[in-house]
Amino acid sequence: MKIYIQSNRFQQIAAKVSEDTFKSFGLKTEIVLVENFSEITNFFGSSYKRKGKKVIFKDDLQSFTLLRFLIPKLSKSNTPIMIVDPDIFAINDPRSILNLALKKDKIYCTFINNKPRTEMMVLNPDNNFWDFDKIIKKLFSFEIDYDDLFNLSFIEKYKILEVENKFNSLDKIDHDTVLLHTTNRRTQPWKEGLKIDFQVYASKLNIFYNHFRKIFGLSHNKNITENTYQKHPDQKVIQYIIDIFNKAYQKKIISKSEILDSVKKKYISQNFLQKLNIN
Repeated sequence: MKIYIQSNRFQQIAAKVSEDTFKSFGLKTEIVLVENFSEITNFFGSSYKRKGKKVIFKDDLQSFTLLRFLIPKLSKSNTPIMIVDPDIFAINDPRSILNLALKKDKIYCTFINNKPRTEMMVLNPDNNFWDFDKIIKKLFSFEIDYDDLFNLSFIEKYKILEVENKFNSLDKIDHDTVLLHTTNRRTQPWKEGLKIDFQVYASKLNIFYNHFRKIFGLSHNKNITENTYQKHPDQKVIQYIIDIFNKAYQKKIISKSEILDSVKKKYISQNFLQKLNIN
């Protein structure tokens, strides 16, 4: 099973650390950067529909997300591949998922609220589950909503099978965790303290409501009100991220100049840099 890590320049250093965690289990890996594919970058600045509203497809932190639908076409593999986000890290050997992903004509992923999560998928590319050009055309001609695309609503349900959450553990590490996904962008440890560099999708009413509650000291959604990356709520996750960044540095997977350049470009925060053992 080959691992494809979708990324962009904003998350490239995290992707390299992610890649190292997969390689530590002897897996073949490849980082795929969206900047190399005009099939997607040509749509930067274009409008599409998300949660029923027109928004702009921006060249920002999340610009790589459409790669998950292009990668099967790129790989041309006749064996299972795994596609992951750059903020997913292998804590245990993910090949154990192959004991579950036995059917060639199925897509395997985790579910939340009975809906597929596509940031980690295992599939056989030669099954041709979708036509990339067609679904992208439909997205930017408002024929399909972004959320429906990412929930795989355009695919027959019987083709999508659920796997355990341990293969996409959202911001939590426990004894079962195979893949840790630091899914809450605002609390990604390597960005703590930086200004957010992605678009927040919330209604004006929701934004006003949460800012109102914040002003009066009431409970509110910090994902809406805060304009900086926040400290991750789980120290265990923070320490794990520090450890794997340090390990990647010691193995020369990432260099000191690369780390410092990422700090300069605000891909990594000064706050996080101070936690690393960089000589």
